[in-house]
Amino acid sequence: MATSRTTQGPVAGRVLICSAAAAVGAFTVVGCLLAMRLEVVGLGRPRDSGIRLGYMAALTLGVVAGIAGPAVLTARLIPSWRRLVAAAALGVSVLSVLTMVALLGL
Repeated sequence: MATSRTTQGPVAGRVLICSAAAAVGAFTVVGCLLAMRLEVVGLGRPRDSGIRLGYMAALTLGVVAGIAGPAVLTARLIPSWRRLVAAAALGVSVLSVLTMVALLGL
């Protein structure tokens, strides 16, 4: 029984760390998507100017980092979950791309 306790402790701690990273990543993605939406609408950018492509590219990198960071961390800390993490990251990526397309009106 001592073996199960010692293996459960580190796994539970790793799951907690990965959950916290996923929460931070989700807030990062939501913040970047919101900033993209505000940029498209025109709030916060200089008057009489179009969409700033450099700013949009930086926000896109923020979305990618918000998804990839927690996914890589979880895959490294809990190797047995790699397939689950890959599937979840793919699903979130598709949803993020669809959200970006909807926000930009493409």
